[in-house]
Amino acid sequence: MPSAARLLALLTFVALAVLAVFLAGRPPSSPRTASDPAPDSPKGPVAARPEGQATPLQSSPVSTLGGGNIPEGGEDLLGAQRLDLEEARNAREFQSLLAQLHDPAPEKRSTAAELLAAYPNPSTETALLRVLQTDPQPNVRQASLRSLAAFESPSDAIWRSLLASLTDPSSDVQSVAVEVLRAFLNSMEGTDPRMAWVRREVQSLKASPRIAESTLGTLQTVFHGEEASGQ
Repeated sequence: MPSAARLLALLTFVALAVLAVFLAGRPPSSPRTASDPAPDSPKGPVAARPEGQATPLQSSPVSTLGGGNIPEGGEDLLGAQRLDLEEARNAREFQSLLAQLHDPAPEKRSTAAELLAAYPNPSTETALLRVLQTDPQPNVRQASLRSLAAFESPSDAIWRSLLASLTDPSSDVQSVAVEVLRAFLNSMEGTDPRMAWVRREVQSLKASPRIAESTLGTLQTVFHGEEASGQ
């Protein structure tokens, strides 16, 4: 039998021979340059993404408003919010003006009456008519009359209060009442039945001792002008 040394040498020789044959069959490798793709980069056309796999999110159209990016359609929401805020602010201001009509300071009551012209609604009408009947200060009553002129379709209550103001204790208030009366008459159609009613009421008031001479003269001018325009 061969000795152990000879057997070990034989096995070593066989292993070296096999290794030599394996190395001889591999092609020589060339150094990779910077332009070559990374070892793990896919080559050729990219395969289609499997169904169900998440895709990158696409950015939605945006518009710039107020320095920031607002998603499309957000302008309508912001516009509605601004309108809501404006309405709430107006409602607070309106309630504040109504409360200010009761302020002890005549100047503040007069200012409130003037600013209420921006809110020609039934609540404003009720408040201003109350001022005409109860406020002791002529300048406040004048401001109330001027604000009533903002009503495009004056109610019967406004007409009656306006005619009553023609005999107000203050000639200044009477003067403003005549001017508001003139504005209302100018806005009326010639066939409006209230025209004849107003004329009759004014004729009956002319005999009142409380009506000032200046008011009577202005009234004559108002109705002469109205009659001339109707001819």
